[in-house]
Amino acid sequence: MEKIGTIRMRALKVLGNMVTTERIALCLTYQVGDLVRAVYRISHCDAVNAIKGEGTSNPRAYYGEARAATADASLQLRLIVNELGFDWDETIALGEEHHKEVMEEVARGERD
Repeated sequence: MEKIGTIRMRALKVLGNMVTTERIALCLTYQVGDLVRAVYRISHCDAVNAIKGEGTSNPRAYYGEARAATADASLQLRLIVNELGFDWDETIALGEEHHKEVMEEVARGERD
């Protein structure tokens, strides 16, 4: 995996002062939107085609879009974590711990 500092420096050389946490976060929202659209199409491909009156297409066509959006979003997240001064591995561990706590609360009926 390429070091995040190398990725950031490459972006700075090309984009200059446009590499800000706010702009990275905006890029992340676009990537998440692309991912949501691809997942929706994978899940509802046949229904959408029926509504549009088109032939049945293979939802597999959208897996490439989903993979690219996931890859781009993960990079944007790494850049944001770096910009905010957080440690990537600690952030992942925190997310895993939070997920575990939430699932335990759901299992106990304390939240939906």
